[in-house]
Amino acid sequence: ICIASGTTVHALARNIVPIHKLTVVSASLPVSNILSAHDNIDIIQLGGLLRHSSLSVVGEYSARILNDCSFSKLYMGVDGIDFDFGITTTEMREASLNQKMMAAAQKTIVLADSSKFGSMALVQVAPLNQCDLLISDAAPPADIAEAHGLIRDVLRALFGSACEELPILYGGSVKPSNTAEILGVDNVNGVLVGGASLEAKSFLDIVFA
Repeated sequence: ICIASGTTVHALARNIVPIHKLTVVSASLPVSNILSAHDNIDIIQLGGLLRHSSLSVVGEYSARILNDCSFSKLYMGVDGIDFDFGITTTEMREASLNQKMMAAAQKTIVLADSSKFGSMALVQVAPLNQCDLLISDAAPPADIAEAHGLIRDVLRALFGSACEELPILYGGSVKPSNTAEILGVDNVNGVLVGGASLEAKSFLDIVFA
């Protein structure tokens, strides 16, 4: 597999526990450091110019090795996700390297927290239709609205106007930072709180959002 840069891929690396031998090509020094704790992971660290802000590499030397590589999967973090403009990053050289990684990968998996939805960074990496899978902590508001609207339509078809007073609760990832936005979506009448309820302050922040 190949792992690009970004804080979300650091979280991915911390959760990789391979059953069999695994080879990882990494653009990120923190990712390589995390994975080095596993004896059954072979790590190929890309070289090139080191970005101090992310401790990841970019540039011609980073890209050159990718010409001879093929990956089953690429895991990539991004700075912005816009449904029209695609996935974006703040750094032109990073965008170029990510494009080379995508070309060498059979499947591209984007990792992004929900704050990235609806935002655009400086440089486009790729349109969304070139990504095979998007993994996030919460659905974007447009998708929540579409899903809850469909549920409401099904209830109307089954029960008529009597269903209008029936609340539909959002059951995805709910936390203090996204509660107000989720509750502002059409046909969302409340939320189900999971792990955040185990921490008193987080739970109270959600209740009063």
